[in-house]
Amino acid sequence: MSILVKLLGITLLTMTSLLYSSLLLSDTKVYDEASLSPEDAFERGMLLRSQFKNSEGLRFLKSAADRGHADSAFVMALELLSPNTAYRNETLSRSYMLQAYEQGSLSAMNYFSTQAAWGTQRQRETLTNGYFNALIDNGKYNPRNAYWLLAEFYHRIDPELSLYYLDIAIEFESPRAYLESAWRISAGELDYVFEAKAQRELNRRYLFAARAGYIPAIKSYIKVLEEKAEFSQAYEWRKTALMAGDITSLVALANIYRDSSSQYDAFVDLDKVKSAAYCALYLEVAGKDRFPMIYRQAEQCYLNSIADLAMEDLQSIENIKREMRQSVVFYHHDEIWDSISIKLE
Repeated sequence: MSILVKLLGITLLTMTSLLYSSLLLSDTKVYDEASLSPEDAFERGMLLRSQFKNSEGLRFLKSAADRGHADSAFVMALELLSPNTAYRNETLSRSYMLQAYEQGSLSAMNYFSTQAAWGTQRQRETLTNGYFNALIDNGKYNPRNAYWLLAEFYHRIDPELSLYYLDIAIEFESPRAYLESAWRISAGELDYVFEAKAQRELNRRYLFAARAGYIPAIKSYIKVLEEKAEFSQAYEWRKTALMAGDITSLVALANIYRDSSSQYDAFVDLDKVKSAAYCALYLEVAGKDRFPMIYRQAEQCYLNSIADLAMEDLQSIENIKREMRQSVVFYHHDEIWDSISIKLE
């Protein structure tokens, strides 16, 4: 078979495969945001947003917010502050943020207490007092979250009190608290007489949060391991991040499987089939509204990976993608995920 025929065949089959998979990705039906409950519309919008399809997710978030969903109003407010977007609107953002606050969103209350720069001093103090009272109420049924938020609340204004609440959140085994404490150790905010003990505590706290499946902790721990040239362990945690649903890990691992010059090549076999599958899956799941550079990297990685593959490898690529899609929901875990509660299915 000539090289031209082979490439044409791969291209045609790949395009067909991508089209078919994209239809599967849409859950085989088109969602009408108005037909969904506010909670379902919110979850759909958040998932799209976390897959870098912010513009599409915005209509679901708006639908939920306009029907009284407090967390959706909060996320809408932040989205409307996004730079370099056609929908940026500071006035409307403030309106949604106030709505979220009035409807009891702890995230909105936190925002007013720590980030909002508008309104009078007295108004901000009133909003801050409301947030503090809400945290106390929240502690009655979710103490782990309440103590973590109190630690965050006091971090800038009373570091000692913040540390007190952080330690309590750690006693409740909050992964966020463990990660935050690791960051504070790394920044020199927590005092240790012996550097060796500080390093042991740093590693222990990163490890606890990572083992809890907390994606930000897993990714932070990977950086720590790579800085120490412990690439074998870092590789295992990269696979853990992937199975936890970290969408960017698809491209990171695809590059490792494709590139023989990477720092992982001593113990990771090249696997262009898996590399192509991971890149193709990223291209199907992810949008380009955020991190367009990663999308372009995935495109290039995919093209490079399939260039040397045989026709029969395409079915293997499809099998890998299908297995991954059946077991993992891919998303980007950013700071907003820490302030809301969503169940991915």
